[in-house]
Amino acid sequence: ADEASRKHDTHQVKTILDGCLPEQRGWEWYYLSAKALIERRLQLPVETIRTMAISPVADDAFITDSDGQIGRYKLFDGSKVWSKPLPFLRPFKPFVSEDGKYVSFGTHYTVRKGKFVVLRSDTGEQVWERQLGDDQIAGAIFSFPDHSNVIVMAQFDYESFAGTVSCVEIGTDKTLWSYQCPASFPLLGFSPDGSS
Repeated sequence: ADEASRKHDTHQVKTILDGCLPEQRGWEWYYLSAKALIERRLQLPVETIRTMAISPVADDAFITDSDGQIGRYKLFDGSKVWSKPLPFLRPFKPFVSEDGKYVSFGTHYTVRKGKFVVLRSDTGEQVWERQLGDDQIAGAIFSFPDHSNVIVMAQFDYESFAGTVSCVEIGTDKTLWSYQCPASFPLLGFSPDGSS
């Protein structure tokens, strides 16, 4: 499927992916499926898409492209809802909150002075921005299904991987709790009910 994707053969990608059993569908399946859908519907070549996230509550994709733009696109018809210049080049993959109201992203590790930005998903309006220290990167890890007003984000040094994991109110940038990670970034998860 990856080879077909590189050749822009979206019909072949769909055929191969549709043949996978549900238990065989890992992140790679969802990634290739979403990319093929975007290319089919939006007529955006795969090469122009840098990063992409699909909304959990709407038929929308949030895409950063090689021209330095971030945009919201409707998957069902390919229409662009909004597009705006990124506040920095080379972002990490966007993250969409569980309720679909916010999209956030941090800088790529090749950017010297990192930032973390939250936008309203309906308009693209910036809600807040957090400046990071030198050689630091950040990204949203997850939000809780029953607490869509918060996200858990990681901010860490990309050389030592020491840093902070924080729970942040997504609409206000208020930190509710944080945990210092001495080194080697931790693997995180949350309980099925979203309480911890």
